[in-house]
Amino acid sequence: MSVVKYYTTASGWEVFHYECCESTNKEAKKLISKIDSGELGEESKEIKKVIIGEQQSAGYGTNVHKWASPPGNVYMSVILSNLKPTEAILGNDAPLNKLFGRLAITTSMLILESIRNALNARLCDVLEGEQFGEERLFKQADVKIKWPNDLFLDGRKIAGVLVEAEGDFVIIGLGINVLTAPVLEGERKTSCLFDYAQSQRSDELTSFLCMSVRELIVYDLLEGFDKIHTLIFEHFQKIKQTWESVSFEINKEVERASLTGIFRWLGEDGEMVLETADKQLHAIWK
Repeated sequence: MSVVKYYTTASGWEVFHYECCESTNKEAKKLISKIDSGELGEESKEIKKVIIGEQQSAGYGTNVHKWASPPGNVYMSVILSNLKPTEAILGNDAPLNKLFGRLAITTSMLILESIRNALNARLCDVLEGEQFGEERLFKQADVKIKWPNDLFLDGRKIAGVLVEAEGDFVIIGLGINVLTAPVLEGERKTSCLFDYAQSQRSDELTSFLCMSVRELIVYDLLEGFDKIHTLIFEHFQKIKQTWESVSFEINKEVERASLTGIFRWLGEDGEMVLETADKQLHAIWK
């Protein structure tokens, strides 16, 4: 798989853009191998890196579920370093699931905000000119989260996150349906931004506008990942509260890890706190 575009953003993100790849997380792992071998130079360890794919031939999500990846959507993996927790925050011997829990919850909130911003986008925002007017591109919709990091638009899945460790690095892979809503395993309902486009425009124009919005979503996300260390180590309690307010599972009966109970709240590091019928509280990590 060859890189179609390679560039560095103004904020220092080194972007590797593929026309097609197996999966952006797999490409991220290959890149990390080159970093570890010194092939990219010592300074490369300090540069923020992101893999973007126009489509994936073998995309996957949590529990290796297949992630259908047709063209027109957001498929990206962010490589993060310097995320080792301090003893004062998580404890030096803290398991990875504590870090992953915080990353998953925080990333889902970054995606939620980027989708909300997209739904509120105006013609003048996308076409970059006041002369195009303030007409909104999309109808309004309700964005909600399912623990830990699946996002739904009016009850249909629109985005998901996969956090993986690779050596001293963490990879955050994410997919957001913009132009198409592929069928998922088990015939779960999906959605995409195109479904919410204002109906008076042609499909061709709507597709063009959606692709422009896709670029804005990526920009929003990279802005958020610029602050990820501060978010997960200094502001996570506030993020937790906001997450709980946009989850459709809080105080509802759910089934996780062979247990059935009421999802009461998020734990200190993003774990699900489940109350079973015997009033016992259980920490669920996946």
